[in-house]
Amino acid sequence: MAMNDDRKHVLVWVVEEFLRSPGMLRILGESGFMEQGVPESLVAASAEAAGGCAITGLLVEAHHGAGVWLAPEKSPGLELMIPWSFVRGIVTAETPKTKQILGLASLVQEHP
Repeated sequence: MAMNDDRKHVLVWVVEEFLRSPGMLRILGESGFMEQGVPESLVAASAEAAGGCAITGLLVEAHHGAGVWLAPEKSPGLELMIPWSFVRGIVTAETPKTKQILGLASLVQEHP
């Protein structure tokens, strides 16, 4: 998929073991998949309590044999593969192609 193609937004629920991989929380923070500045211990404790964590981004490939590929929204060219053994669920959403303004706002635009 080319970088200028429209991609679906994706939320991937991963098990907490994925986050325990050495350096994974740092990688996710520095790459833009998770908010920076949140202490790793807090993220780890929250993931343990919830039984996992949601990672969001843009879907690159969902039908790859090894896992699901996603890219952070604000880091073009960077991609992350999450092995299927760590994935518990995937939710995708389309980005609207056009934004429609309905109601009084559209009347104001039509009659300046």
